[in-house]
Amino acid sequence: MQGLSAVRGFVSLAIAALVFLPPSASALSVYGTDASGELVGSRDVGVGGGLKGFNSYDNGSFQVDWVITIGASVHYAYTFTGLSANDISNVVFDLSNDCDLDPLCVTHALIDGSAATVEYGDFSGVTGAVKLEGIDGEEGFTYEFDSNRLPVYGHMAIKDGGGSETCMAPGASNIACSNQLLGIGDPEDIINFVARPNGVVPEPGTFLLVGLGVGFLAVSRRPRR
Repeated sequence: MQGLSAVRGFVSLAIAALVFLPPSASALSVYGTDASGELVGSRDVGVGGGLKGFNSYDNGSFQVDWVITIGASVHYAYTFTGLSANDISNVVFDLSNDCDLDPLCVTHALIDGSAATVEYGDFSGVTGAVKLEGIDGEEGFTYEFDSNRLPVYGHMAIKDGGGSETCMAPGASNIACSNQLLGIGDPEDIINFVARPNGVVPEPGTFLLVGLGVGFLAVSRRPRR
């Protein structure tokens, strides 16, 4: 048993020590830190839900759920529910300024199984972002894509057609934005961020180590008969 505990401890430390961005030196925050502990998660517009809703979504039931799978690359899938029949324009993920120079940063982008348009730049108040488009009046939909970046905590914005591209700007047509994109909510609480691709390409072999570590921890936590 002591040997198993030691191996668990080593795997946990190895995962924590992998190449993730450290918190900002200027403020305590989970921004940019390892999100591999929340490969399945959700945020919603509600008290303590982590998202700020706008217009008709201010007190609505809008929610995003994600499933992140680490293999030879990382597969990200985000499902959005609680939408009205508005024409949803795009979803913006905080990423990095070099993603447009890296062909493996976002690949195989789909929305409900159909090809999604990918654009890099500054959108909805996010500097260095990826914008996924291809939605047309859906009440619920799933965006998915592959990446060579591991998951860390960052920002997300969901926007319908027309209006400003910036959250909370006059005339903004955003549906929802993660709390910390707006500077609200505790920056030390992961609920105010979403899991999204890292801005740094991990070292060779990192995917294998993380995949083995996450798999080992999942198996070792199974209840014994």
